[in-house]
Amino acid sequence: MGTKPTGTKRAGMKRRLGRVAQGGRAGSALLASLMIVIVISGLGVVMVQLHSSVTKKQVQAIDQRRAFYVAEAGLSEAFLAVSQGKSGNVGSQAVPASFGRGLYWVEAAELDDGDVALFSTGLCGTGRFAVSAVIRRSTTPLASLGVFADSEMVIEAGVQVDGFDSDAGSFETQALGTGEDSTTGAGARLCSNGDIVLESSGIFPGGPEATAVFGDLRPGPNAAVLMGSGASVTGSTAPAESVVAVPPVSVPALESEGELVHAGSSPAVLTAREVRYDRVRVESGSALTLEGPLTLVVGALELAAGAELIVDTSTGPVCVYCTESCDLEEGSVLSASGSDPTSAALFITASDSVDADGDGDLEHPVRIRATGEFHGAIYVPSTTLSIPSGLRLFGAVAADRVVLEAGARISVDEALAQKSAGVSALPRLICWRIVALPDTPLVSLRLDPKAQLQLKGVEPTESHQAHLEDFVSIEFFDTDGELSSYEGPEAAFDWSEVGVAITTEWSADADFDEDGTAGSGPCAKPSHGGQGGGGHAKPSKPNHEGGHAKPHKLDKPHKAHKPHKPQKQHVKPHKPHAQKKPHEPKAQKKKHHRVHGPGHHHEKTVSGVVHPAWDD
Repeated sequence: MGTKPTGTKRAGMKRRLGRVAQGGRAGSALLASLMIVIVISGLGVVMVQLHSSVTKKQVQAIDQRRAFYVAEAGLSEAFLAVSQGKSGNVGSQAVPASFGRGLYWVEAAELDDGDVALFSTGLCGTGRFAVSAVIRRSTTPLASLGVFADSEMVIEAGVQVDGFDSDAGSFETQALGTGEDSTTGAGARLCSNGDIVLESSGIFPGGPEATAVFGDLRPGPNAAVLMGSGASVTGSTAPAESVVAVPPVSVPALESEGELVHAGSSPAVLTAREVRYDRVRVESGSALTLEGPLTLVVGALELAAGAELIVDTSTGPVCVYCTESCDLEEGSVLSASGSDPTSAALFITASDSVDADGDGDLEHPVRIRATGEFHGAIYVPSTTLSIPSGLRLFGAVAADRVVLEAGARISVDEALAQKSAGVSALPRLICWRIVALPDTPLVSLRLDPKAQLQLKGVEPTESHQAHLEDFVSIEFFDTDGELSSYEGPEAAFDWSEVGVAITTEWSADADFDEDGTAGSGPCAKPSHGGQGGGGHAKPSKPNHEGGHAKPHKLDKPHKAHKPHKPQKQHVKPHKPHAQKKPHEPKAQKKKHHRVHGPGHHHEKTVSGVVHPAWDD
């Protein structure tokens, strides 16, 4: 019979059982704590990864947006380049242009219709973006529409209008026949915001020949072509889609030098300057030559019967602004020594009737009755312009109302559609779109592009210096009205020196074509910061490295032969053109001193007054 446990033994057993139960509860709490720590740690890792992913996506989104803006900046720089007459290529894949934190390059392609396609790729951080745009080079209604009337156009019997392209050669080389009746048989462009009237014509002995328009004849949107019998149009006669806005004429602000009246058998020449006269008159039996480069502003332009006005563009463009009246009397002669219509322009802003002959009766402010030839553009925005049969015109015509008189002959120059004739305009955006990124390592590797180039030892080019054409050859009138020129790196040229640009040529190297020019047309204003197309907003000052650090003057006279101050006229005897002297550094300007034309610094008596050439 066993002995029953005593109270002491029972108490000990209870204590042992309690310790075992207490140890089991402590192990469960530890396991729960470990699980909680693991869960919290996992959540922390997930939160860190999530935050890192969100931050990375935000950075990528910011870089992508920045890359888009950089690509857009590339398009803007290329747009500016095209407006300057450059190709539009900026930077390259090998050496991109630098813009802020990013890089870009723009590739330009000439399209069949003369438009320019621009493809811009922008890179910033990990962002990549590519956009494309098609732009149309600057044109004017005067240049692109051939013969244009703002209100009405009247084509009388026997008129013949065709077209040619002076960039492809002279009219004679493109004509289908020879002689006065030769024609290209195509290329005419006649437009109006109003009706176009073709008067009846026919062929009969002693009468006018049939009217022929070898091309398009397009009236305004709500107008029509009123065609008489015996007239023919080979192109479209459909109304235009929209009304053409007639641009205003910006007349250069020059100080008048009085009147110029030339009488006598000795020829006189105006050349190589900007000049303004209240009145220019050439008397019967006299001849006046306007020799380019020349900008002439005149209040009243008058040619007496038997007088001759010669427009010589062989040495530079000629631009004439007539503000009050233009009276080329019957029996006067208008002729040309150059055959490039893109180098001559006649702007007649007159609109009010005038008493030209002093008899008390008011006459029309524009009366062109001269015979001969004119190669260029005529723009009369405020009144009627009549083209007589005796004046053969090669180029373009635009006026408020146009009358082509019986037997008139006009050949429209297609080259004027791409070359401004004094009315400046920026290129026009045709379309814009997002395009695929190019397959290049710099684009494919989503790394900082500047760091990639730095590893290769490539230094990006500043945006304004990254144009493919970084050499410029320019002839211009400076802000003092003196003729100057420059040839060398654009970075070394001070654009603030330019008053009026005459010709501008761009090149990827220092070699320029002898007679190939691009950019501004006759009498085009200089371009600064996108105003009228071209130039940087604040061009750098000359750095005196490469080319001519400062613009230089052409053919300055020797100090020992400084002529006396003239009274009125500034004319000189006509003589063969001497070859231009080699370019020299710009001489220090002298007050009241004008530039002499090449080989012209002689004195000549005209109407009893001694007139040195081009000195104030």
